[in-house]
Amino acid sequence: MWGRSSELCDEKWLSLIHSLGEFWRGRRWSKWVETTTELLISRATRDDETDLYQWTELLEGQWLWKGKARDAAVAACEQVAAFVELLVEAPTSDGREAVDVPTVEPDAEWLWALEMQQMLKMNAREEANRRGVAKDIVWPGCRVEVFGSSLSLYGSPDSDVDMSLMTNGPRRGKDLPPEMLGFYYLKRLLERKVWDEEQKGTVILPDVKQLKRVSSQARDGAVGLYTSKDPKQRQNAVFFELQMELLGEAASSEIDDIYRRERMNRGHIATSRAQDKLWDSKHRKNELFDLKSLLEGEPECKIQAVASHARVPVTRFQYTLGDLDYKCDLCFDNELGLRNTRLLRAYASYDDRARDLGLAVKHWAKQRGISDTASGFLSSYSYVLLSIYYLQVVRVLPNLQDPRLLELAGVSAEYYDGVNIAFCEDRDLATVFHEQNSADRDSLDASISELLMGFFEFYATQFDYVKHAVTIRTPERSVSKQSLWGAKAKSWRMSIQDPLQTSRDLGGMLQFSGQRKIADEMRRAHVLLVRCGSFLDMVC
Repeated sequence: MWGRSSELCDEKWLSLIHSLGEFWRGRRWSKWVETTTELLISRATRDDETDLYQWTELLEGQWLWKGKARDAAVAACEQVAAFVELLVEAPTSDGREAVDVPTVEPDAEWLWALEMQQMLKMNAREEANRRGVAKDIVWPGCRVEVFGSSLSLYGSPDSDVDMSLMTNGPRRGKDLPPEMLGFYYLKRLLERKVWDEEQKGTVILPDVKQLKRVSSQARDGAVGLYTSKDPKQRQNAVFFELQMELLGEAASSEIDDIYRRERMNRGHIATSRAQDKLWDSKHRKNELFDLKSLLEGEPECKIQAVASHARVPVTRFQYTLGDLDYKCDLCFDNELGLRNTRLLRAYASYDDRARDLGLAVKHWAKQRGISDTASGFLSSYSYVLLSIYYLQVVRVLPNLQDPRLLELAGVSAEYYDGVNIAFCEDRDLATVFHEQNSADRDSLDASISELLMGFFEFYATQFDYVKHAVTIRTPERSVSKQSLWGAKAKSWRMSIQDPLQTSRDLGGMLQFSGQRKIADEMRRAHVLLVRCGSFLDMVC
């Protein structure tokens, strides 16, 4: 533990730390501890374990903390310890190792295959019923489309009915319109960048000067330790350079934020485009309540809620069709949701094992209580992507977004936010392409029981989620999460790239406790399957 006698705690370091702490005023030490710890565990890997422990030793210095700062330091030490434990338990891989499908004992092979057959699936009649619900909703000049698990082939009879009221007709051509976000969601995004009205632009100069001084001290201060006559200071130079670099980045980030908010105060960020988007969204919000009034007049409908504050606002209601009751979510113009449903359906239609594995994984996640994004876990959609990615890695499924396949199939490009979101839905062409480009023929004949075991073996012992992202757009190579999301990537959580909205990390909803629980459940499932335990009765 570094106490007051530590020769590293000289006036230069104390001056630097106090300068940054003084700028943050009310936030002071506790905020600095939280920010620096978050930066560390967001970017650290197994190679940084020593630095992480050195950070906790610094936090344990009794000379430095008191009050709220002391509490923040204790919490940070616990957070780092939990993160190191997660790193130790996480799989390691350089992304180049071949992944083989495991063999399964005959008794387990028979049992798991039987259990897969017992799982309820959405049949053609059920799909028709859900389309019938959408057909019964009439809005002038519009059509209502079903999307999501009701039509993706990854749904079960108890799945909700997701619908979108399309106001602009079918979308064709090279460019799709941007996603229609909720009015309150957009409003919060804008307000988050607005200065307090009482703060004037002339006030920013002293703050910027002080932060620039802190940033300069942070970036330059550690260099002197390398040439110090004191061997202890030279020994800790690398660690302190890392910490001071983080402090410098934090200070620079504060400077950028000040200038950004100042420009906002002068009207340079709230462009007419943003205001138009906000206006359109407000109009949609009003229509959402008009739709609620319309549905309330239908005897089959029972309104449950209007989620106007959600990222994508929806009207939630129960619809009675004969002796069947459906839980329904209705939104506006979710073109991307419709495309995504078609993509998942194309994968499920390509091979029955893809559908069976996806349904099994969704069922397992639901039963184990780890598929609720509101509680900091992954969505059921994310688990389907995990199953697809694994099947691509072991060469059971092709990449339906492969540019070579799209060229072979003559599929024209369609763009969303500058990204080509086209994919191949021609199963025969995709099969020919996949067989020509798949070097591993054995995995093509793997049983569903072997793939079930392989899925949990892969994510419990092989896939390095600390470094790599799940990307069904590019399963042929490992993709680092840093290359996709830069500073936004978190090494402690699993990152899953949305195959159409590629800037979106579906793992962004994960909380640290949620990630730990998912990793624990993956390992638990793998251990039980190795013991040939029942999937439905023991694993789930």
